[in-house]
Amino acid sequence: MSFVLSLALATYFMSGLLSIANSVRKTGEPDVAIFRWPSLAALGVASVANAFWILSRWHELGYPPFADTYGCFVLLAWCVGLVSLTLELGARERYIGGASSLAAAVLLLISTRWLAAPHPLPPVLRSVFFAPHVVAYFIAYGALTVAAFAGIALLAGKKAHSTFSSGLEEWCGRAGRIAFPFLTLGLALGAVWGQQAWGDWFGWDPKEVWALISWVLVAAWSHLWRSGRRGALTHVLLIVAVLACYFTLFGVNYLPTSVQSQHTYTTR
Repeated sequence: MSFVLSLALATYFMSGLLSIANSVRKTGEPDVAIFRWPSLAALGVASVANAFWILSRWHELGYPPFADTYGCFVLLAWCVGLVSLTLELGARERYIGGASSLAAAVLLLISTRWLAAPHPLPPVLRSVFFAPHVVAYFIAYGALTVAAFAGIALLAGKKAHSTFSSGLEEWCGRAGRIAFPFLTLGLALGAVWGQQAWGDWFGWDPKEVWALISWVLVAAWSHLWRSGRRGALTHVLLIVAVLACYFTLFGVNYLPTSVQSQHTYTTR
């Protein structure tokens, strides 16, 4: 792992621990400034370092560095951290910020499993739609990851005090408002790209099918949430939707039908 990514890893981890330390306080107590602002500063440094690696690698390769699994994990870590930082600045409860920062650190650690020399970019990826399609999807995945942490906490703490629950709902709702538009944009860009590359808006490719399933699940959760139905079933639906998104991103590559897929470039 490069120095820049090592710095991002260390500061993501530091931010997570400080944010959790800030959260472990009695109800009604003010933020512990000695933990609060350093946690945000560390998360900011991590996000900048992570973004710097992406941009410098992009410049070095001459194409977006997320054409393989290694780059995908690095981009996903950045998106999780960036969404977490955005929401941390205004949220009341900060347990989720700590969990999200630690998740970004874990994603960077996992990325090293696929660390390898870069490959030439496949012809199908030499498209103007590649970067915006992937970035839109990954911002959505990052926001959904943050929302899922809040959903799990809401399920686990059903009898928690109202301030804690409302803080978690704030995280969940704000993350959802980021996720759904970007997920929709990613799906739309993929359809346009597919039409230009293969002459089909939707070719029933395994990855395309699971992308549509994920979108439907997230759309259903978003509708229930905006309708005020925020019980256990809604939280479970969110978690299922997020698992479907991660399966779309990584799991589809391990299906027997993946050999027929036009999206298996991410397995390298």
